[in-house]
Amino acid sequence: MSLVSGRGSQIRFGGDVDLKTVFIRLKQNESVKVRVLSVNDYVEYLSHGSYAHKIYTQPCVAPNGVECPLCIAAKSGVEGFDALYVKKRYLFAFADLEMGSIRVWECSYNQAKDLLSQIKEYEDDINEVAFNFKRTGTGTETSYKLNPILKMKGDLKDKFDKFEGGEVELSFFDDVLVPRSENMMLDVLSEAGFPMSEFFPNYLSKEVREVNNAANDEEEPAF
Repeated sequence: MSLVSGRGSQIRFGGDVDLKTVFIRLKQNESVKVRVLSVNDYVEYLSHGSYAHKIYTQPCVAPNGVECPLCIAAKSGVEGFDALYVKKRYLFAFADLEMGSIRVWECSYNQAKDLLSQIKEYEDDINEVAFNFKRTGTGTETSYKLNPILKMKGDLKDKFDKFEGGEVELSFFDDVLVPRSENMMLDVLSEAGFPMSEFFPNYLSKEVREVNNAANDEEEPAF
């Protein structure tokens, strides 16, 4: 099963994913040099998140055909937890010309709409032009812009040409969207003050599980 619910096209560029570096995360006024591979290298997925509860954005696991604890919490009627309702999020893949690898930028619907309009504006030029992908502003004033690099200097052109004809495999996006385990989702709900005994009566806290695991280890026979 795939957590991706939609994409621009079917594609062919993959490889091992390093989750420590694959995401493009920029601070104010930071930028990264990228090649836009096509107008279709983006996907939509379903997510949950509530900063008020310190439950950070993560994929909804319901598309995999399993029960999603965060969906249950969102629909529980418990005050405040409706903030965990399912939201659409987006991943855009770029060739990072400085790292020499495919990386992704994760964003909201409105951010995706804005970026896609920028990509389509330069659609006829993406095979010849690299971009500085730059963040400006903070908070609600944050924006991300693709600024064309009019002249590629030094070895930038060689790095750009390395990705000629490349597109990103759908499996790449699935490798990036690593779902949390059921226990991890239940733990964050518990830490956020959700009434676990009412909705998840079989839930064991992290501390109890650690004690049980330690006891099981002690009972294992020595050889």
